[in-house]
Amino acid sequence: MTGEETRQYLALQAERGKRKALNLIGDFKERISYLISKIREAADKAMDEGLQLSREKNKEFLAAIEAGRKSMEEEKRRLEQLRQEEKNS
Repeated sequence: MTGEETRQYLALQAERGKRKALNLIGDFKERISYLISKIREAADKAMDEGLQLSREKNKEFLAAIEAGRKSMEEEKRRLEQLRQEEKNS
């Protein structure tokens, strides 16, 4: 092999290596983009589920407060009724 042939061979091999590297970089970018989109989907889903759970727990909490309020009002009425009965006795 002459010096010129060797240079051409090396240049060809370098060009092939460059193309392979560029293809690998393109594939890597696609995979990373895919993974990022999947992570975003999972994060959005988790956030939506968290918000839904938060809303449900908030409703339960408010219902418990309302039940406690009603119970206090009933007990207050019962105590008031007992006081009235004691006064009338």
